[in-house]
Amino acid sequence: MRLGLAVAAFALVSTAAAGAEQEAKRVKAEPFKMAKMTAGRAVHMAVGYPVVYTGNAGGGPNEYNASNNPDAANTHLLHIGLPKGARVIGAWYVPNHNIPALSAFARIQLGATSGEDDVELYLAGFGNSNQRLRIQVFVLYEQ
Repeated sequence: MRLGLAVAAFALVSTAAAGAEQEAKRVKAEPFKMAKMTAGRAVHMAVGYPVVYTGNAGGGPNEYNASNNPDAANTHLLHIGLPKGARVIGAWYVPNHNIPALSAFARIQLGATSGEDDVELYLAGFGNSNQRLRIQVFVLYEQ
């Protein structure tokens, strides 16, 4: 998680230095160009809005359930739909809707394996709750 934030901070500084501030203001729910890197590769960001839930409070498309054991998380694979040849640099999330439900979760964590094009979502909840929380997921990738 710290690596993802450090990379994001670097990307934002690089974006400002490259004069691409206008692009950063137009955040969409689809990938957008953030900055140029050396060797001709560009850094992009994909944004998604999945719902995470505890107990039996969900189950629809793009909804992911947490385990009832705070010590053992359920693992879900988020298919980002990156272009061919792209690789994930880092990923992080921000609570987006129904933020008080955050207290029902023991763990919400994103894992991005360097070189892969998917992100793992780890979820654990407290066994006696039925809560839903929409999160905003940011995935930084290069292509």
